[in-house]
Amino acid sequence: MEMTDTAAVADRLIAHLSKGYKQRVGLAQALLGFPKLLILDEPTVGLDPKQILEMRTLIRQLAKDHTILLSSHILSEVQEVCDHVLIINHGKKVADGTPAQLTAMLTGASALLVTVRGEAGKAQTLLEGAVPGGRVIHLAGDGAESAFRVEPTPGSDPREAIFRACAGADLPLLDMHYDAMSLEDVFLRLTDDQPEAAEEVPDEGAQDREKGGEEE
Repeated sequence: MEMTDTAAVADRLIAHLSKGYKQRVGLAQALLGFPKLLILDEPTVGLDPKQILEMRTLIRQLAKDHTILLSSHILSEVQEVCDHVLIINHGKKVADGTPAQLTAMLTGASALLVTVRGEAGKAQTLLEGAVPGGRVIHLAGDGAESAFRVEPTPGSDPREAIFRACAGADLPLLDMHYDAMSLEDVFLRLTDDQPEAAEEVPDEGAQDREKGGEEE
């Protein structure tokens, strides 16, 4: 009860507890024998935002002493809590790895999103010089601020070169970060090209013919 923070409701009936406390009591019951493996199926469904944060914190704490198998459709939660991810589509495993590995596998060469204060044409020429062999795509802006997607050659890290180029040309670098895919993006990319199995549609004509045959 101390581990799951349920001591405060020790004298209350489970039926009278909130959804969050009921989830905690379920965890406490599972932990009674201190098993090596805990299987949690959608542990935060129906919880309010505060309870969700508390449950995630509890899961991370339990993961220090237990192996936890977490099943969830809330992929932001999976990305935040899990060390290793398996994606299953129609009963078949389509991905296996850490969240970072799955993202890198589909993203390929990591792209950078760069925002510069300055005229778009001048900024693009500058960025192209900082990433030889790469590609610079103008996304938005043509006056005070300009945004670009920078796709460097695989294995290269052009961030320092971009910073020095902007500083040398007196073009303030307002923002620069990797355009990483979320786990939702990875899931959709891996499962979008595998359509749902078509349901068998009854042949109403055959049914009518069968009924007609019975009547005859």
